[in-house]
Amino acid sequence: MIIIEEVIKQLEDALNSDNEIILIDRSINDRQIWNYRRYVRGDMLEELYQEAREKYRVISRALIDFLVITYAEPLISLKRDYNANLALEKRTFLNVDNINEYNESLNDLKELFETSVEDSVLLDTTSMSMNDVSVEIASQIMPAMRKRYIKSFKQKYHLK
Repeated sequence: MIIIEEVIKQLEDALNSDNEIILIDRSINDRQIWNYRRYVRGDMLEELYQEAREKYRVISRALIDFLVITYAEPLISLKRDYNANLALEKRTFLNVDNINEYNESLNDLKELFETSVEDSVLLDTTSMSMNDVSVEIASQIMPAMRKRYIKSFKQKYHLK
């Protein structure tokens, strides 16, 4: 819960800045996935998990406009990590088992993510290039941003 509180504080600080668009990587969505993984393993009591889940839902609704969650087959993820970091050493944390568990958690939490924010996309990037991933995400975010800017403009100038 302490980590969730810290992430919420960071989100609120970013939202209180003068930036119109804020992109975050990981944030409370990853925290919710980790909590779910701990709960499924029996490392987290159900009561604490449900409390964290509800807090996630409320905070996401209030602070996140558009949620993008990407995932890929484990071997593709590992290859991308090795290429991006020019590293060939074995990872202790980033491995096939953890990536599989993460992907399964995403699937299990899909409904939570979709109902906790107004707009979301869960994107399987396995067969996509990283450039194609960027284009696909942008193509899905832009209409939502346009809708929000129009709504904000109408409110600012009291238009119907």
